[in-house]
Amino acid sequence: MKSLMMLPCLILLVACGGEKDNAVEAKPTVAVEKIVVPVATPVAEASNAKLPFDMPIMPGARYVSGSLKFSRPTKKRGGEAIATIAAKGTPLDVVKYYEKALTDNGFTPKLGKHNSVSNASLSGVRENGEKFSITSMRGGSKAKAGESQTGIIATKPL
Repeated sequence: MKSLMMLPCLILLVACGGEKDNAVEAKPTVAVEKIVVPVATPVAEASNAKLPFDMPIMPGARYVSGSLKFSRPTKKRGGEAIATIAAKGTPLDVVKYYEKALTDNGFTPKLGKHNSVSNASLSGVRENGEKFSITSMRGGSKAKAGESQTGIIATKPL
């Protein structure tokens, strides 16, 4: 952060040096440090990575973004965790995979009413009130050719 604060100061010093007068010119003694900005890199292939509630990531899918850690609960709802993945196949393929995964992990799955090859949704609830929902659509801003972008929301009960 200190490096980023030095940059505007350096620009100001350079910008003020345009006029010449009878004063003795002095060379600036400010050292410019290399600015390093960390960039988050998503997991390329996440076959053994886990989503909230230890739900597996679909084989061949890429983790795109989100937070796999649960937020703090509020007065009205429990903590939430969100994620976006891009998976090879149609939204129906994604829903079919997660319907089985939800059942295998103790959730009661419920399919969306209007599922199609363009978009599909699925949600699941455990007896203790934990919820896991996905919404998948063909394509998407983070999806490559032949992939479906899928939003995932996991919610803990109050």
